[in-house]
Amino acid sequence: MPANLLRLLRTIVAAFLLAPLLCTGAQACGLLVRVTYAEDFPDWFYVEFLEGDGYHLSGLTLDLGPAVGRPFIDTAYPNSRHSGHDGIVVTESSGFDTGSRVMAFKFAHFVSGKTYRLMVDLDGRLDQLENGELYGAAVVARFFRPDGTSEKLEGRFDSDGVAELGSRACV
Repeated sequence: MPANLLRLLRTIVAAFLLAPLLCTGAQACGLLVRVTYAEDFPDWFYVEFLEGDGYHLSGLTLDLGPAVGRPFIDTAYPNSRHSGHDGIVVTESSGFDTGSRVMAFKFAHFVSGKTYRLMVDLDGRLDQLENGELYGAAVVARFFRPDGTSEKLEGRFDSDGVAELGSRACV
């Protein structure tokens, strides 16, 4: 087989093998949100918009259904969902009720560098959630880009009660 034909064949095979990697959903470069859960009195979720200059965090959904500890809201703290802390405004919420396993929030003025603390009492199989029982719970964050279009990132809580969505800034 001539050298040029062999080189062309290798290039085609390499492109074919790399194509699935190039077609996977890419995460936004430099967009990062961390959600941390703490069992306390009351319990709380701490939402940190760590990176994403020019982006606005417009919504957050917490789905406790897939978590290993079968958590649910025992007590919702209504004042928590109307926080004006750090200039963030909760414009809409749903599922933030006793017995719920899915909560959704829409925000205004939630930009990079700001944080939001959601107070809620979660219980599980044996009343209080134990370490690792939030593992697997899903988080979806929605953003508005500087050009006005939207973007969505998804993640899951790890055994430490932390979900990181996105990635650090690209070089």
